[in-house]
Amino acid sequence: MAKNKNLSRIEKLSEDIQKALARIANEEALISDLRQQLAEVENAEIIRLIRSQSLSQSELHQMLQGEPSGSLKQTKSATERSTI
Repeated sequence: MAKNKNLSRIEKLSEDIQKALARIANEEALISDLRQQLAEVENAEIIRLIRSQSLSQSELHQMLQGEPSGSLKQTKSATERSTI
């Protein structure tokens, strides 16, 4: 009887491990999806900020190359806008 009880316990623990691994896989998929959504929102915000500058192609190129340009406009950050 003790042998059957141990086998039953082993099977139960193995099932619990498999269920936990399945939950972890689901959570990892959720995290991956959320990271993708975050990247998309961040990219959209970057595009919005760049478009708000109304830069010419050469000015945009200079900015992307890290070259200083005195014609770039200063915009208020989101926190500054929310406190107004």
